[in-house]
Amino acid sequence: MASLKVSVALLFCMQIFAAAIAAGASVVTLTDYKTCKTDVKSYMSMDFKPGDKTFNVDIDTPAEVNKMFNFNIVIDKWTGTSWKKNIFSNTGQLCEYIEKSSDKFIDKLTQLSKPKIERKCPWKKGSYKIVKFPTVFNSKEYNFPTIIMGKFRVNVKVLKGKSVVACMVLEADAAMK
Repeated sequence: MASLKVSVALLFCMQIFAAAIAAGASVVTLTDYKTCKTDVKSYMSMDFKPGDKTFNVDIDTPAEVNKMFNFNIVIDKWTGTSWKKNIFSNTGQLCEYIEKSSDKFIDKLTQLSKPKIERKCPWKKGSYKIVKFPTVFNSKEYNFPTIIMGKFRVNVKVLKGKSVVACMVLEADAAMK
């Protein structure tokens, strides 16, 4: 049910995150990933270890993924001694974001999915994989806007109604290339 949405949400939220922190000819590198508490069994798992060049995502959705799913993203910035919370946040309807987004990040995501994840909702229930997605994002390649550099933590939740069906915390560094 939320599995496909969760995995896709994770990667799209990473795109939003990268877009929020990338700068000029910068590189955003995923450095850490953790899951957090959900209201139901999480339908997504990610195979990532710090230092990996790519990561894989397994998605198992027991029901159709549709426009009932929303996302909530909160980005924190490391100051050198503590996290400055909520420097950026975004919420919205997941299908709408995926369907209307025209960026190259989503194109890459759909190319690496098996079976192919469509950019149109609903998605059928089933198992999906996203394989060998790069952990380094070049801002010029993905057309990310210029904002700030540093270490960031992205808190991502995917909800179906009021139930949290996926929750993850990603850390990444944005630096000049």
